[in-house]
Amino acid sequence: MRLFLIKEVIYATSKGQEPQQMPGVINERMPNYGEMLRAAIAQAAQVRAWAMCAN
Repeated sequence: MRLFLIKEVIYATSKGQEPQQMPGVINERMPNYGEMLRAAIAQAAQVRAWAMCAN
């Protein structure tokens, strides 16, 4: 698997992220993208990020 991160996704994977709840949209918390990214890397995903887009 290959992942390419741009813009806000780079920051969404930051350590310490605590996704908010979205009542009425989903019954659980939003996914923690940092945890999902670490799990993908543990499964041998190749990850690249383009920081030029990130402010």
